[in-house]
Amino acid sequence: MASYANVTTIYVSEKTGSDAHLGIHFENDRTMNGPVRTIDQALKIVAEMRRSEYLQPVTVALMDEEYVFTKTLEIKHPVGNFYRGYAVPSDITFAPFGNKRTLFSGGKRVTGWAEDTFMGVKCLSVYLEDVKENGWRFSDLYVNGRPAAKTRSPESGFFYPEATENDGAGTHLPSRWFIAAEGDIPESARNIENAIINFCHYWVDEHSRIAAYDPATRKVTFDGRTRMTISAKRNTSASMPYYIENLAEAFKNPGEWYLDPPTGMLYYIPKEGETAENIVVYAPVVDRIINVSGSLENELSLHGIHFKNIAFAYTKGEFAVMSTRTLEDGTVVPEKIIADGQCCSQLHGVLNFEAADNCTVENCNFFAFGSHAVRFGRGCFDCAVEKTHIRSGAGGGVSITGGDVCDPIFYRSHHNRVTDCILENLGLRYFSASGVLITHGHSNIVAHNEIHDLYYSGVCVGWRWGYADTPTRDNLVMKNHIYDLGKGVLSDMGGVYTLGAQFGTRVEGNVIHDVLSRNYGGWGLYTDEGSAFMTFRDNICYNCSSNCYHQHYGYMNTIRNNIFAYAGGEAVRITRREAQKELLLENNIIVTKEDKPVYGNITACDFASDRNLIYAEGGSRAVMLDYEGKKLTLADARADLGLDLSSVEANPLFKNAKAYDFSLRKNSPAYKLGFEDIDTSDVGPRAALYLM
Repeated sequence: MASYANVTTIYVSEKTGSDAHLGIHFENDRTMNGPVRTIDQALKIVAEMRRSEYLQPVTVALMDEEYVFTKTLEIKHPVGNFYRGYAVPSDITFAPFGNKRTLFSGGKRVTGWAEDTFMGVKCLSVYLEDVKENGWRFSDLYVNGRPAAKTRSPESGFFYPEATENDGAGTHLPSRWFIAAEGDIPESARNIENAIINFCHYWVDEHSRIAAYDPATRKVTFDGRTRMTISAKRNTSASMPYYIENLAEAFKNPGEWYLDPPTGMLYYIPKEGETAENIVVYAPVVDRIINVSGSLENELSLHGIHFKNIAFAYTKGEFAVMSTRTLEDGTVVPEKIIADGQCCSQLHGVLNFEAADNCTVENCNFFAFGSHAVRFGRGCFDCAVEKTHIRSGAGGGVSITGGDVCDPIFYRSHHNRVTDCILENLGLRYFSASGVLITHGHSNIVAHNEIHDLYYSGVCVGWRWGYADTPTRDNLVMKNHIYDLGKGVLSDMGGVYTLGAQFGTRVEGNVIHDVLSRNYGGWGLYTDEGSAFMTFRDNICYNCSSNCYHQHYGYMNTIRNNIFAYAGGEAVRITRREAQKELLLENNIIVTKEDKPVYGNITACDFASDRNLIYAEGGSRAVMLDYEGKKLTLADARADLGLDLSSVEANPLFKNAKAYDFSLRKNSPAYKLGFEDIDTSDVGPRAALYLM
């Protein structure tokens, strides 16, 4: 019998394996050396190897094309006193056997479809016994590798409430009900408790099942409370344009589905070319596929867990943030909040790490999932997501969330990397999710990624509103291509968004364009409350619905050698002026059009600018800013405010600005001001990805 001392691979096959096998050979034989059946058993073997001091790196070879997870796989650091030491499952690579790929599925394949009619519409249907008899519920369905559409009422546009519980002026005044307008909700709607109210305002999206509906008063009660103020007034940041999903009465369009729990029937209207025989349908069972966790309390890190060439898909999208509510008699009861915080900061991942180091996700795929793809929680360092394709997700791409300044040092998350990835078509259910989120963390790198087709920000860094101490510092956001953000759904976003003072953080060499907000705040680079001591260099920002660079308020941020073009408002703007130097702006090229000013809401007290090249496309003179009722030219800005003493107004001579090629001709006047060429040849992923 072979010894585990000589083993570097444990083989797993649900089809041909047995947990009575040793797992050390890819074929079965009479000595029971063949594959084990489950990944759980493979982990037990590796743990026992570590207990026996066989510390060689081990590969768990995945021999099947698909593994279905009906519960979350927990890879944990054991805690306790062991006679022969810890059985720690460390230094493990999960990878397919041979030159192939493996799917980790968080859902069950739904088969047995037949032609049917529901609500008068021809469709496909299947009976699910677990739905009718065992209470299985799901609010996501995946067809042919993508999220299928829930029914929507109204089919386009929005409903507006007649009244809300707390229609006040405060931003964070919660409501638990609203009054619908007459005719918006059917009086005898089928399974009304399964319908979902959705609306976006400010920078968050809120989602709630209908806990109760009174047709007489048209009062709709949420199954929790709103995070922010909702208002019956229109065209304000608090207004509540809403739509209803999962109404049976709205079942009509190809690609839509409906689950009818009382009967156990699942209905789907096929798209052109889809039939009962060729559709591939998954219904989710778990919300997380794998948790990798050390022990925060004991400061024990789980080391070296790697995932390579694996696809992750088909997880649940239900997510709730819990709080408490104090009743009139003083009783404190739990209460759901129907929206996550900014950037979906509390949302888990399909693949989660905590108290982990030197863990990697390489050349993987995440698609058709219900949360973030990957979440590095507290105590994660030297971890990476590399050369990975993340698409068609309910939440964001990668979340890095470390401990705050009051937490133990071990809780800090640092030196993690997200590089050479494509993150696209995200935030499909939770619109405020971003491509990459770093809350409390330092020395992390987000570089050479393509991030696009989201409803909020591309990369968010920081988690402190104001100037208080924060562990966030020395992060690098570099050479990312970030575009097609916002889509007019949310407000207050940026291609790169920062919060709080961040010594040493650099945002360099990114190309950011086509950012479209709802009410306000479609910004390329956005330094929000208290952002300070950061450098923004060599970025190209254009076609932003508000400003190319916007600072709420901050201190001593350096904006150097960037190209800002074609903003919907001013190219550069500050929201709140403070009696300190908020921005240092030099050696930039700023191009405006349609008489848009170069600067907005600035004075010489809070703003320093010089050696910039200014150009108003179309031949007119540039408007530097509107100041005390006067439109200042460059000469006026110098004389009245002492700004841009060495700046020049001239055509920068781009090679092809109409095609958004902002490289400079050899005789560009920008060179005389010290402007340095911005190399965009290596922006985005540097390696070919396996796309699914």
